[in-house]
Amino acid sequence: MGYIETRMAAHADGPTMAPADLVTKVYDTVEADEYEVIGDELTTQVKAALSAPVEALYPERRGAGAPGRRGAHGHHGRMSAGSIEPAQQRRRAAMPHTSQPVGRRERNKQQKLERIVAAASELFAERGVDDVTTQEIADRADIGAGTLFLYAKNKGELLLLVQNSTYAEALEQGKAAATAITDPLDAVMAIVRPVVQCNRKQVDNGRTYLREIIFGDPEEPHHREALALTVQTEAAIAAVLLRDGRASAQQAATRAHIVSAIMFVSMAATINAADPVDDLVQEIRDQVQVLLPT
Repeated sequence: MGYIETRMAAHADGPTMAPADLVTKVYDTVEADEYEVIGDELTTQVKAALSAPVEALYPERRGAGAPGRRGAHGHHGRMSAGSIEPAQQRRRAAMPHTSQPVGRRERNKQQKLERIVAAASELFAERGVDDVTTQEIADRADIGAGTLFLYAKNKGELLLLVQNSTYAEALEQGKAAATAITDPLDAVMAIVRPVVQCNRKQVDNGRTYLREIIFGDPEEPHHREALALTVQTEAAIAAVLLRDGRASAQQAATRAHIVSAIMFVSMAATINAADPVDDLVQEIRDQVQVLLPT
C-alpha cells in the first residue's frame, strides 16, 4: 500500500490515497469475497510484478554484473537456459495432469450469481422490471448492493442476465424439435415458437429485453451474450433452410436474418402487446411463408 492522506504522510512527495477511497476498496473486496485488497496503483504494480521474474522487482540492479559460477570449461556465468529446459520439460511431461478443484472463492461467486439470477427473475416476473429496484433484488439475493453491481451495473444488465438464460434454453429446445421435422417452414417455426414463448412470459420484460438488445452497449458482457444468441438463432434457421438443397449458404443466411427480424419486430411491436403466443406465432408464420421458396 502506498501513502494514505494523513498527517503522518504529509512529507510524502508521491501520490496519496484518500482514506475514504481505501475504506471503499476494503468493503468492496470483502463483499466480493476476494482474498486481498488491491488499494492503489502502487499495490497494483507490485502485485503484477510478483508474477514476473524476481529481477523485475529490482530494476536498479539490472546490469550490475553479479559474478556467476564457474562453468565446466572455466567460463563464468550461469548455466544456459537451453541446457536445463529439456530436463524441466521431461519432468513436466511425466507429471500427471489432474483437473484443479473449484476454489472456495469461485464457488461463492457462482452461488451469488445464481441467487442474483433467481431473485431478479422472481421479482421481474412478479412486478415487471420497471417496478423493481436493485436494492430489492440485492435484499432477496441476500447480498449487499455493492456486490450486486459487480455482476450487473443496472436493471437493464440484470434483465439481460435473466432473459439470456431462458432464451438459451428456448433456443436449444427449438433446435431439438426442428431436427425431427422435414418441412422447412414447420422446422423454422419449431425454432421460433419457444423463443416467442420465453419472451412473452412477461410481456413488458420481454419487450424491454428486445430494446436492450438493440440499443444496449455491445461491449457489455451480458449484451454480447444476447447478441450471440441472436446469431445462434439465425444459424439454426439457416441450417434448416439448407437441408433441401434449394438455397445456397448465402441465400439461407440472408433468409434466416430476415426471419429473425420478422420475429423480433413482431414481439416488440406495441400493437401486438396483448396478443397471445399462438396469434403472434401465426403472424410470424404467415410472413415467413411468403419468404420461403415454394
